Amino acid sequence: MPVSAKEFKSWLDASSISTSPAALSALTGLNRGTLGNQLRRGNVAESTVVAVARAAGIGVLQALTAFDGYRDVLSRPVEPSAAEVLSQVHHADLMAELQFRTSKTHYPANSEATFHSLSSRTMVPTVPGWTPWIRETSDTAWPRNREWH
Repeated sequence: MPVSAKEFKSWLDASSISTSPAALSALTGLNRGTLGNQLRRGNVAESTVVAVARAAGIGVLQALTAFDGYRDVLSRPVEPSAAEVLSQVHHADLMAELQFRTSKTHYPANSEATFHSLSSRTMVPTVPGWTPWIRETSDTAWPRNREWH
């Protein structure tokens, strides 16, 4: 949701930041023409506000709350719904958890194997040395007499 150019210029003045498109371009790395067009048309993109705030060392949320459409951002944290949380979980993690919860016999509690998360996507058993585990789980022929360095 864009903010008005008038509010943006007022915020820049209050934050002691130049309102010149050239100065803003040098500060943020955004294209000077893009900044000039946004100011001329009267609508400044929120991404521009965020870029200026970050470049000036101002907190992004603090900067956004200076504008009408974002005044209530800090006043009402909204907890995510169960569906939103679930949408952020990788399907492999869901399947591993489902298997763990429904079949405790697959993962005996007193086993010497522990579980280690690799890149938070898969659960891979780690035992003293990877080679025995790979040999047991691999469907392909494994060079059993070769030493790995």
